[in-house]
Amino acid sequence: AYGDHERAGRVLREALVTTVDNRSQWGLVYALPVLALYLAETGLERQAIAVRAHTQRFPPVRAMVWIADLVDRRLDSLTRSVPAKAAQAAKERGRAGETWTLVPALLAKMG
Repeated sequence: AYGDHERAGRVLREALVTTVDNRSQWGLVYALPVLALYLAETGLERQAIAVRAHTQRFPPVRAMVWIADLVDRRLDSLTRSVPAKAAQAAKERGRAGETWTLVPALLAKMG
């Protein structure tokens, strides 16, 4: 159900664990934008900004219209609401992060 963050977190976590276990690049292409939205909706704004910056490294993500329509619009707004230095630092962390270590670290933060 819409707004059921607990259930969404469980389903997303399961999908990400499977993606990481299988080292699925395509799984990440679809899951990371959703993770960024989830993090934003659950108050982890800086992590959401970092994940969004990380996802922009994948050319297929940049080409997906639904991401521009849904994810980018929401996270552009979020980025403007965070202090500029903090947002820039989060973007840099996301761009510099290695995918297969970034995702497990975020899973740990999700609980």
